Amino acid sequence: MKKTLNEDLVKAIRDRLLEDTTPAQFLMDTLGLRKESVYRRIRGEVPFAFYETAMIARVLGLSLDEIIGNSASEGAMFNYNLHHYKDPVNYFYIILKRYVDIFYYIHSDPSGTANTVTNVIPYTFFFQYKNLIKFRLCRWLHQLQKIKTLGSMDAVDIPDKVSKMTKRMGELLLLIPTTNIILDKNTFRSFVENILFFHQLNLISTDDVKVLKVELFDLLDSMEVTCTKGKFRNGNKLNLYLSNIDIETTYSYMERKSFLVSLFHLYEIDNIYSLHPEISQMQKNWVLSLRRYSTLITQCGEKDRADFFAKQHEIIATL
Repeated sequence: MKKTLNEDLVKAIRDRLLEDTTPAQFLMDTLGLRKESVYRRIRGEVPFAFYETAMIARVLGLSLDEIIGNSASEGAMFNYNLHHYKDPVNYFYIILKRYVDIFYYIHSDPSGTANTVTNVIPYTFFFQYKNLIKFRLCRWLHQLQKIKTLGSMDAVDIPDKVSKMTKRMGELLLLIPTTNIILDKNTFRSFVENILFFHQLNLISTDDVKVLKVELFDLLDSMEVTCTKGKFRNGNKLNLYLSNIDIETTYSYMERKSFLVSLFHLYEIDNIYSLHPEISQMQKNWVLSLRRYSTLITQCGEKDRADFFAKQHEIIATL
């Protein structure tokens, strides 16, 4: 499948280039890659990264449907890695790498934005807390029936490459010039209830609960400071809204000049994404429409902001 997609992309490049320009030269100029790296991609030995595909499509005016030979179809194409969960921790790494590719491409444009409607704690704040991340991973592994009872999260080993990719993903998120988040008011309550439930299942220990509680308090305090200022430590803008209606799942879209991608959250930590223009525009319109039912609490809405964070402190204190 990897080779086929590379072949389709190279074919689309050949079809668009002038006769005096070779695909290899075009790729070296566009992607800034060395000759040997380009030929590994042309031969299908190395897959094109997401941001590389996006850059090629943008320069040549290609749609993803044209690249995969789907332009005659009335359907929309979604990208999803169909891995069999033989090595779920490594698959988690693949998921993180997919996010990193997308965020890397978005953050380099001053007009780049990350836009999310969610009922889970946003990864923008979540990434720096290794135990909170490990808890989500343990919960996912348990649901996949890859682990039964652990007793403690210490029983799950997180490879160094996963930790580094997690950190990289969080760093790139903060580098996106503008972040807009619409948050379900019950997000923290749901997360706390999950911790308590999995403690009852003996998936995590009492000590784990204490550590998670400390990290949750720290995350909440960091979120409140950022909301008050309306920007992250690096000066990039944050707009945080509280939804006045329930959010049933997470919807996201990422945008930069002449580029729009939609992401659909599923299976706890996974996602599918689409570059189809109509699908991505529908996603954007849906996310923007939910602002009408939400309250902005960054640099305004002081009472709503204070009430929300005070309530979340009370909820976390029940752990």
